[in-house]
Amino acid sequence: MNLTPIEREKAHPTPITYVKIASILVLLTALEVAIFYVESLESILIPLFLVLSAVKFVLVAMFYMHLKFDSRIFSGFFITGLLLATAVIVALMALFDVFARTPTLDQPTVESVESKEPATSETILSSDLKSDSVPKTGPAIFEDKACGACHAVEGLSTGSIGPSLDGIAIRAADRKPGLGSEAYLRESIENPSVFLVEDYLPLMPPTIRDSLTDEQFESLIKFLMTLK
Repeated sequence: MNLTPIEREKAHPTPITYVKIASILVLLTALEVAIFYVESLESILIPLFLVLSAVKFVLVAMFYMHLKFDSRIFSGFFITGLLLATAVIVALMALFDVFARTPTLDQPTVESVESKEPATSETILSSDLKSDSVPKTGPAIFEDKACGACHAVEGLSTGSIGPSLDGIAIRAADRKPGLGSEAYLRESIENPSVFLVEDYLPLMPPTIRDSLTDEQFESLIKFLMTLK
């Protein structure tokens, strides 16, 4: 039932209601940040973010945009548009394999990573599949730890939240005075907040090094040093 202008004016929430909605939005944002660091949720991270973002968007539109107190036809337009936009985004993400956890390209062998002559990322990706009995290589660890969700590596990942890693073995030498490429990469994983690349936020989990064994850490460093 549509309300008259006077009734809609009276139906507007009190200031305390706006404070409550703001508190809910803060809690939802904190929840978004928290689940980013829960490894067990990596496989459903994107759907969770979509749901939480939609909930926050609806709350803002209903209360702070006063949509809740306008004619229901406007609510219908808003909800229909939101559902269509969400469907298009999800379809595009599925089309470009954003939800896929494993790459379609072949995994590299240990020899290609540990060879004396540094291999390019293209060479590593074209290597044969490794046996399950062989320790995971740097690229495999890169995938398992979902590094590709934030960092782009040509032929391997398309993340854009963090800096691209293409050519990092060369560019890292100029990132921080006094540190060579390998030392910079080690510090970036062990203490990611010590040095931040310009225009990027400190979103890398500080516990990433703790989730790696020494062998995995060394393999990951070797892989990154091949990205020239």
